Amino acid sequence: MDFVRIYPNQRSPQPPQKTAYIVVLALITLSLACGAAAQLFFVPTSTSPPLTTVSLPATPSRTLPTQAFETNTPFPFTTATVTPNQSPELAGCKGKLSFQLLDSPVYSKDLFEHHAQGTFLILHLQGINLTQHPIQIYSQDYTLIVSQENDELRLKPHAAATNYLYLVRGDSFYQDKIKPTSFWRTYLAFDVPAPTSAWKLLLTPGAGNSTPVCQTTLSP
Repeated sequence: MDFVRIYPNQRSPQPPQKTAYIVVLALITLSLACGAAAQLFFVPTSTSPPLTTVSLPATPSRTLPTQAFETNTPFPFTTATVTPNQSPELAGCKGKLSFQLLDSPVYSKDLFEHHAQGTFLILHLQGINLTQHPIQIYSQDYTLIVSQENDELRLKPHAAATNYLYLVRGDSFYQDKIKPTSFWRTYLAFDVPAPTSAWKLLLTPGAGNSTPVCQTTLSP
């Protein structure tokens, strides 16, 4: 008979079935622990809601009325209140300009070195711009109409004599820009055949360059 010696610190070997049971139990425990950790540290990813397209109503197109552009009605000028000394010679020019003769007409045969073929008719003219815009007047915008029996004589200012009057008497030059709401004065000299009162001064401001702004006449 054989005898087996058992030492105090030596453990007896485990049965194989018990060892397998322990391994399966460890695997199950590890699997449950992993699942719990995944739920604990899992952060849900926020998803943006899908964009929705909103259809806005179309802006209606504004059609400008064509009637306003078909008419050629001029814009009215804004007139300023000017109260000059009224006189019988004051003549309006469609509410834009007004003119008057300041002094009685003067006749002179000579003006320094300038000699008239007949005699010089000297006029002292005052104009008032009633608008808010400057108005240009040219040397060709003055016409003296002299009645002679059954005929009319049309004269333009004598350039040399008129320039001389501007130099010695002052005021404004007869070709000038008349400022808004201001008094404007100038001297004119016309070479007429003889002293007469049968005349009238035709004023057409702007005619020297294009269509006149207006038209008016002055008489003695």
